[in-house]
Amino acid sequence: MKAGEVWILQFFKETIGFVLFVGLVIGWLSTCITSIPLGSEGVLTSFGCFQNTPLNPGLHFTLPWPFQTILPVKTDQIREISLGFSKDLSKPLLWTERHVEGEKNLLIGNGESLLTINLPILYRIADPIAFLKATSDAEVALTDLAERKLIQIATARESFHMMTDDRQAIAENMQRGLQKDADRLGLGLIIVFVGL
Repeated sequence: MKAGEVWILQFFKETIGFVLFVGLVIGWLSTCITSIPLGSEGVLTSFGCFQNTPLNPGLHFTLPWPFQTILPVKTDQIREISLGFSKDLSKPLLWTERHVEGEKNLLIGNGESLLTINLPILYRIADPIAFLKATSDAEVALTDLAERKLIQIATARESFHMMTDDRQAIAENMQRGLQKDADRLGLGLIIVFVGL
C-alpha cells in the first residue's frame, strides 16, 4: 500500500487550499468585531480618518480591517508624570547619598539658590479623539509644557517662599496653567492634581 493511495491523505490534499482560504476569510472577518472594555472609550477610524464621536464600552461591529478600525483608549485611568526626578529609590539612605534616580536641580529666583524640586502631575484622558489626533506622545508634550511652566514660576519666586508659604499657590498655579496649555493645544487631557 502506497501512502499516496490512502483516502485520508488524498482528501487532505484536495481540501487543504479550500480550508486555508476559509480560515483566512474568517480571520479577516473577525476584525469586524471589537470589544471596548469598561473604563475606556473607542475611537473609530474609517479609511484612516478619525470619526468625531467616541464609542462607549461594549461590543462594536465595523467594516473589516483596513477599511475601519476601533482604537480603545483608557479614559478613567489616572496617569502620572514626575518632574524633578525619575524614580524614588524608597530605601533608607545616608543624607550624603542620592535619594532618587535622575535627580535634577533648578535655579530659583534670580539664581540665588539651587533646589531639587519634585513635581508630581496626575492626569487622565478626557477626550480620546483629541488625545489621538493631537500628538503621538501626550506624556512627552505634557512634560515639556510642565517644565516650561515650572521654570517660569521658579524664576519669579524666592527659594525660601517656594519651600514654605507659596507651595500650595505654586501647585495651584501650575495646575491651572497646565490645563490652559493642554486645552490650547487640544491634547484632550484633564490635569487632576499637581503637587510640589
